[in-house]
Amino acid sequence: MPVSLVLGFYVSQVIARFYAQFNALPWISRLAVFLSMHIQGTDDDSRLLRRTIVRYNCLSCILTMMSICPNVKKRFPTLNHLTDAGNFLIDILTR
Repeated sequence: MPVSLVLGFYVSQVIARFYAQFNALPWISRLAVFLSMHIQGTDDDSRLLRRTIVRYNCLSCILTMMSICPNVKKRFPTLNHLTDAGNFLIDILTR
């Protein structure tokens, strides 16, 4: 059996697995684009609704990654650390 055939099969399997994992990652910007198409308006209520939905999506991604990724778990060991980081960001954005 030629080595190049086996190597080509192995590389194609590695790339296919990487691409599948890459596509499985949640893309928050994709949701934000869909929200901007479906919840239209420049008034405060529409803007706050879009912002709230995206914030909840970010929170759900972080909570999921806390159970999967050790680096995220190290950054946010408890829910209080996550709350403190969110409050810090809100303070910066509202200045």
